[in-house]
Amino acid sequence: MDTEQASSLLEDGAITEHSAGDIAVKEAVFQDSNPVEVATHWKEALRLFECF
Repeated sequence: MDTEQASSLLEDGAITEHSAGDIAVKEAVFQDSNPVEVATHWKEALRLFECF
């Protein structure tokens, strides 16, 4: 996310400052009984290219 996008999201209230300061998520791990279905869902939701 670039600075302009972050500023816009803060102004809109879509994101807020964290009480611990500036933090970032580096990784999210999901465990599911159907990982292909989950990957397909997120690929479509995030409009990503085919990666598997």
